[in-house]
Amino acid sequence: MINYKLKELLENFSGVVGDVIKNMDLDIDEPEKLAVNELIAYMMYLSASAGKIQWSEERNISEYMDMKISPENINKILRDTDIYSTEFEQRVPISLRSVVHADSTLWDNGDRDTCLAEGLLFLYQQIGQELIESDSNVDEAEKSDYKTYINMMTDYIMEHDKFKLDEGVSTGLKKNSGNNYVDAPTKSGVSAPRKK
Repeated sequence: MINYKLKELLENFSGVVGDVIKNMDLDIDEPEKLAVNELIAYMMYLSASAGKIQWSEERNISEYMDMKISPENINKILRDTDIYSTEFEQRVPISLRSVVHADSTLWDNGDRDTCLAEGLLFLYQQIGQELIESDSNVDEAEKSDYKTYINMMTDYIMEHDKFKLDEGVSTGLKKNSGNNYVDAPTKSGVSAPRKK
């Protein structure tokens, strides 16, 4: 059984990523489907981690992505596209590159109050955890592949998001070092016992 709030977040975020890509004028057919297609590839990658694609993982992919696919189909796609590879786990999703670029542009313009990249990363984390826990048997290979992919995304955000590179927001405030001071409040009440 899937988490319907997470599915709703997935649907909303795929629309946001599609809008970002449209505004960037990237030559991508059906940009609103890009985030979903990249998540499908990620889920298939994780489903191969244990060496066997479980029916529970297939159901998880089918339900979250509104598609009907069998473990055999997933296996064929994995082999035909070479998704389960070190090359795949090092390839930054276009959707992530796009939202990091949008975040940095907003930062440059002083309009940024949210971080789309962190939202997309959260989505990948949650979807990945749901998938690898769907068969109630999380092994070390699944944990390792999950961690490898999430770390790749995190590293990309930290290395390319201008907010992260600037190390935060400067307040412009300075601590008052004048003679203005406030007395500490006096203690009242019952005396506490002393340490022995």
